[in-house]
Amino acid sequence: MSALAASAALILLAIAYVAWSALFRGVTHRVVLLIALLVFFGVAVDTTHVALTDSSAMNRALAVIEDDGEMIVVSVLCWYALRLVVLAPPRPCFARDRVCPPTRRSRAGLLVVQFTRWAIMRDA
Repeated sequence: MSALAASAALILLAIAYVAWSALFRGVTHRVVLLIALLVFFGVAVDTTHVALTDSSAMNRALAVIEDDGEMIVVSVLCWYALRLVVLAPPRPCFARDRVCPPTRRSRAGLLVVQFTRWAIMRDA
């Protein structure tokens, strides 16, 4: 069932990749790379971990690599999405050959952006 869902998602992604702008393609490259890393840790390392259960030291090492690898990749994926949505300066929309009208941000959204930028500058 998950292979069917992944196939449908890949078909939709391929259609969007062809139809949308270069900016969208750049974002897609990075997200697909991160998802491939997540699949590597979730499938390849997990399969090796299950296959090599006889050695307790190797079992623990592979369990740590699998869990930490997945957590790090998901954290980077969340950071990248947050960076695209909140921290990035306003850009034209992803659609090809058209300029989107400027979006109007709410006061709460502007406060979140200002606080996030202040926190980053304070820590730097």
